[in-house]
Amino acid sequence: MSQSVQQYLSRDGEVIPPNSAWQIMQAEIDRFIFPDHESERSRVAYLQSAHASGKSTTLIQHIMSKLEAQAREQAQPRKLLYILATEIDLHWAVDYAMEQQYIPTVNLADVGNPNCPFVMGTYEDFSTLVRSDPAGSKCANRVIVMVDVELRASVSGEIFFATLLGIVANGSPVMDIFLMSPHRSARTAAAFEKALGHIEDINVPNIGLRLSLELSDMDWECDLQQRADECLRADLDAQIVLFDSYNGPARIGDVDISYVGDPQTRWNNEIGDIFQLDRVFAVDPEVNMSARVPNLRLLASRGTFQTVMLHTATGHLARRDRSISRDEVEQELSWVLKTKRPEDVTVILYAPGGGEPGELIPSGDPPGPALGLGLGLGLGLGATVDRRATGAECT
Repeated sequence: MSQSVQQYLSRDGEVIPPNSAWQIMQAEIDRFIFPDHESERSRVAYLQSAHASGKSTTLIQHIMSKLEAQAREQAQPRKLLYILATEIDLHWAVDYAMEQQYIPTVNLADVGNPNCPFVMGTYEDFSTLVRSDPAGSKCANRVIVMVDVELRASVSGEIFFATLLGIVANGSPVMDIFLMSPHRSARTAAAFEKALGHIEDINVPNIGLRLSLELSDMDWECDLQQRADECLRADLDAQIVLFDSYNGPARIGDVDISYVGDPQTRWNNEIGDIFQLDRVFAVDPEVNMSARVPNLRLLASRGTFQTVMLHTATGHLARRDRSISRDEVEQELSWVLKTKRPEDVTVILYAPGGGEPGELIPSGDPPGPALGLGLGLGLGLGATVDRRATGAECT
């Protein structure tokens, strides 16, 4: 697969690596997280930076390094609270932090402990903490809250953001909230803008690998079976990822297909073994994750998948097919960026009728499990969601 890398030079003339692309906007990031003067109210910034650009790795390392330096000079140093969408995301982020000797506390109850400068948790963990501590006594003023914004709205995500918005609207405790994602969630940004009147946007240029994407109008099951079988025979270590609400065969050739299909998938050893050891597995697009598959050689997306939507005429839930958005394709491609040899991966998007990705796939906030159920993060603050635009309702 042909790829190219765009280089970007820092002000010192050094080449910024793609896995630390945020360094292009380091001055803007540092000005927000380490301001010269403290604000009397919460502040929010939204960092939009591509997949595999270092948001959850080298950026966290940079911030912790500066916080450690401050701690040697200040009696009451600030602390970092990093919130991720799922336990799987949390597991990988903790692994990286520990490799870099920034040992996090994975218990949000310790956010008020002065001996715990770096605390990590999930959306669900944060919501549970606030329910047990409604006065916010454990969340000291000026805590830095870094948040991964998920692509598809989950129920736990909607509860988390509604909880965080409630703290912002209440005015206490005062937080510096740093939202991060490869896409810019217009609905999330709008909700915080409504609460605060302004949020700061920081956009990082994409200097990562340019992945070649093959569009196919062939039959998904027949064509995929042949390609996958050829891939497995040609490379005995090859691994294959299929994105589909999987109803197909249980095997490709003599290789079993493992299925990851629960959007609320929790980390366990079995899930870890799938990504490291199994050769072929299908992932439901609504699982909302990006994993490290060491020997990925073929990634195939069906281009459509089944999701549960609210039927507006009857008020009942209905299962329907929908096409994935451009941002969802980018999330699927991020799996390629995390493998050992991304240049050896073939990527196929099955799109009836062919055409260019920009013509086939609209961008924007795609509907997720929560929007499909008619939930929305902004309900408590009056923000609205145009479900006709997102396709979150069916009629």
